Amino acid sequence: MDPSTINETFDEPGRPGRVLLVDNDPDVSELVQAFLSQTGHEVCALGSAESALELIQAEGLDSIGSIVLDLRMPGMGGVDFLSALDGRYSDLPPVVVISGFISEEDREVLEAREEVRALFHKPFDLLALGQALQNLLSETP
Repeated sequence: MDPSTINETFDEPGRPGRVLLVDNDPDVSELVQAFLSQTGHEVCALGSAESALELIQAEGLDSIGSIVLDLRMPGMGGVDFLSALDGRYSDLPPVVVISGFISEEDREVLEAREEVRALFHKPFDLLALGQALQNLLSETP
């Protein structure tokens, strides 16, 4: 598919927004970042949850429309990242979790979290991810 026609495939194009992409796999991160940039999103890609926490502490959450979060990363993983945000922020942006493996325990924890709106297993369909983000951002005031 020609990347210039990607927006045309979405049912209802939501507003582009700043996406915080947190994934330690540089190949996945590069691919997702390129795709989302092509669809009009500003993407801030970071390779660790710790780096993402530092960015959020420095800039706050107001400028972040959504978070695409890898579940399994060296050091702090996705669930621990979300838990760390709980103590500091009351209103988290919508989160899309991506992972090669999601245990039943993690699935239960993630599904109980209001801000987690979608789970994608790697490898995933970029168009489906893009559509999910467009839908989430169009819901966000």
